[in-house]
Amino acid sequence: MSPGRKHQRVPCGVKVEFRSASAFLISYATNLSRGGMFLETTATLDAGTELALTIEVPGHGAVQVPARVAWTRAAELGGLRGMGLEFSEVAGEVGRVIDELVGAFEGVQVALLSRDGRSSVSVGRAIRAAIASAEIVEVTEVALLEAVCDDCELVIIDADSEADGGSRALAMVRSQNPPLPAIVLSAVSERRERAERAGAISLGIPPAAGELGKAALAALSQPIAVEVDDQKD
Repeated sequence: MSPGRKHQRVPCGVKVEFRSASAFLISYATNLSRGGMFLETTATLDAGTELALTIEVPGHGAVQVPARVAWTRAAELGGLRGMGLEFSEVAGEVGRVIDELVGAFEGVQVALLSRDGRSSVSVGRAIRAAIASAEIVEVTEVALLEAVCDDCELVIIDADSEADGGSRALAMVRSQNPPLPAIVLSAVSERRERAERAGAISLGIPPAAGELGKAALAALSQPIAVEVDDQKD
């Protein structure tokens, strides 16, 4: 290790990009601060691999965390394919970025599309229980949803209140660059399955106790891109 380098250079690198500073902050609160995180990716590394994890935070550049692959999971074993990372430390530069983000954090805006308003009270209560600073913006038309998307971090669609089962709304949300995370609520299994194929999280109506809040945290903290480089010089 060279005198000016804090950590030994490792042969592998993983780059994780978040959609927004708020998404990174939520991911830190739910994952990173506990010393690890799960990354959904088909390019998994062997358990025990030491790596340099680079985290891209919009507006704050890149921060690096030394990490190790604790375990991997194949899709055929159930669930999402990916790997669990264990961090050597999350202080230093990461701590500085966290301090800046906490000081500037103004909450998370969540858009709810529901034509009949039947979901508004229960959804608002569930989201605020998980994210105290969340602000719920209720809309009754897809056009109105599109108008507020730029200011939102998460969209929740009551698919059963839409004539097309929420297809047009979900397509619009997922077409954003980068795509907005979305949760689709429906009592119809086919609609939930279609939503999942489109990249959304789907839940039944009504969701089980605590289920919607957990889904919101999972959707908000999900990175938008994961790049694995096992040939790092």
